[in-house]
Amino acid sequence: MRKALQILLLPAVFLASTWAADYKAIEPAEGYAHDRWQTQPADLVQQFRAYTVSFDGRDDNDGDGDADCWGLPEWVAYEIRSHDGLAKGPKRPGTWLTDRELAKQGIAPKDDTYRNSGYDRGHMCMKQIAWRLGAAADWNTHTVLNACPQLHKFNAGIWLDMEFKTQNWADEYGAVWVICGPVIRDRKPIQFIGDEGEMRIPVPDGFFKIVAKQDEDGVDVVAFLYPHEDIQKVDGRYDHRRYVVPVDQIEEATGLDFLTVLPDEMEEKLESETDTEDWEWGNGVRPNTRRRGTALTPSDVTYYVSTGTSKKFHKPTCRYAKPLEEPGVLKFESREDALAAGKEPCKVCKP
Repeated sequence: MRKALQILLLPAVFLASTWAADYKAIEPAEGYAHDRWQTQPADLVQQFRAYTVSFDGRDDNDGDGDADCWGLPEWVAYEIRSHDGLAKGPKRPGTWLTDRELAKQGIAPKDDTYRNSGYDRGHMCMKQIAWRLGAAADWNTHTVLNACPQLHKFNAGIWLDMEFKTQNWADEYGAVWVICGPVIRDRKPIQFIGDEGEMRIPVPDGFFKIVAKQDEDGVDVVAFLYPHEDIQKVDGRYDHRRYVVPVDQIEEATGLDFLTVLPDEMEEKLESETDTEDWEWGNGVRPNTRRRGTALTPSDVTYYVSTGTSKKFHKPTCRYAKPLEEPGVLKFESREDALAAGKEPCKVCKP
């Protein structure tokens, strides 16, 4: 659902913290507003170059009257902008990082909690996404402040596929904003990881992801609520639209309040709907995967493709291009022919 909105963008405030020695230098990303839509409540907020995290503090999560902490991020928010480079970042650190002070206080786990647990350290902000802001930003995603226990087939399956999709959307629309995090059913965890002498943290029952974009016509929001399980592909691809829910449903499940920067009437409207028509679903391929040195030059492209119903034309290698053998695909021998037919160049492959 689109609603017109004018928002005054204020510079993100960078909060200094004491970090473990293995963090790379944390510098603000100038002009970025990771928590642009102002998620509430915010607990222990840490600002990284590529994302903002609200980490669970010592409070009463389950409503039993006693203070507790789960050792998980409550939410992670980040802005992704379009990017033409190859998605190639540095190697991962051998041991995931933590905040030393929070670990001493028993608020944040160390990497030991995850090691040999049978669960992946599931990124909330993906390393490949952070790499768009540099190698140090990529490296600093490997922290328990940005992680939740995830089944490997979930982490490397539908969750990874949606991480690729959010990058594709950023490339298509110029920028998108993502808010994601864990869901604990009824706020009462059942399963934990962590051995004796380690901080025990709960295994989430599900995960949410909210994606927003904005242009001169207004704001679009689409929200997903995934069960934490091995979700299978349908006809060779993941059916994300099956998990689209109103933002209100995620608020009820998490106790969080999203899009609080919006006027109340607009917030209520956007949060109650499940409109997917304003999003390009593409073919679900990984962004920026062409090997270095193999990028096509204009002279390499001998034709362009489109369809009768599409407004755009593409290079044949574009992830949104359909194969020539598919019904309804149009072939143009030159860029000028495509323009003459009333087609617009794709913003991703830039034909």
